[in-house]
Amino acid sequence: MKPVILSGHSRPIKDLKFSSDSEHLFSASCDRNVLLWSTETGKKKMTYQHDAAINTIDVTSDSKLLVTGDNTGTSYIWDIQGGNLLKKMESPDLLNLRSIDISNDDRKVALVQAGRTKQSNSFVDVYNLLDIFMNNPGSLKIESFEPLIHIESDFGVKFVKPKFTKDDKCLYLSRDDGTIDQIELSQNKLLHQKNYHNNIIMDYDISQSEDLLITASLDGTSNIIETNKFEVIKSFKPEKPTRNINACKFIPSIQYNSEEFYRQKFHAVISGGQDCRNVTNTNAKEGGFDLEFLNIVTGESVVSVKGHFGPVNTLAFSGNGKLLASGGEDSVVRLQLVTDDLFDKYK
Repeated sequence: MKPVILSGHSRPIKDLKFSSDSEHLFSASCDRNVLLWSTETGKKKMTYQHDAAINTIDVTSDSKLLVTGDNTGTSYIWDIQGGNLLKKMESPDLLNLRSIDISNDDRKVALVQAGRTKQSNSFVDVYNLLDIFMNNPGSLKIESFEPLIHIESDFGVKFVKPKFTKDDKCLYLSRDDGTIDQIELSQNKLLHQKNYHNNIIMDYDISQSEDLLITASLDGTSNIIETNKFEVIKSFKPEKPTRNINACKFIPSIQYNSEEFYRQKFHAVISGGQDCRNVTNTNAKEGGFDLEFLNIVTGESVVSVKGHFGPVNTLAFSGNGKLLASGGEDSVVRLQLVTDDLFDKYK
């Protein structure tokens, strides 16, 4: 799996998203830029610029709109093809926009924001995208208006990432105390809340069948959680070396013939590395910066793919499951082909 190296950022990579057709990749960085790449040529096609470090991005399923968020709590909505800024929503307080998720029907967007102090709490707001565009028509600036749903965290605990379920009826929320919530949106009702880690859940992913969750935590552990009973059924803790787990993704099912049958893959990827404060004294081999491919049924590691020269912050799979993008503290995006022969011994 020889990767294509996408070099265009000058600061750490914070988020990655593929377009639904897998032809484009978006990368967000602390250098205040989101770059649009062609996955076929590896060439940069567009730049979307913020006034502050960018933490999070998401793309509508029709690949028309890009939503981005930065360290000042400001969210931007862009016309992807033209590169034009369509709307800008500023936070009245000095906040950090931590994460964004767009619903699967492209009608809603969830924004997680938090105060900058350790004791400040956080909240998630769910907005109707059409309401955002109808607010103050003809102007980039969005006037203050109420979200469809507003959820505040407990004192001293911060939300990290929201994720809509496929039917958009529920929202998952991870917290920095290692807890995951499941909320029914129509009544804003907490359906489930359980602690799975003793440190921040940096990332999590939902399987295509939505029967499993995978988590990535700073406690160095990745858990596979069965969503019916919300019990941990498998736990991974790399120890050579021990490292933070910053990112995780299930490998999507692969279409393998013209009749649109799909071969289920029971694999996932986790990555991270030792704390970035120690990177200057750590080489790539010792830092745990590899991408670890896991068989989630057997609990075995399939293969470790090396490459980054610092902790990996984010992972993304293309919709067809054939491309894996990784981005890290080394300011580089690595784009690699995931071949079927990698999993042959587990058939």
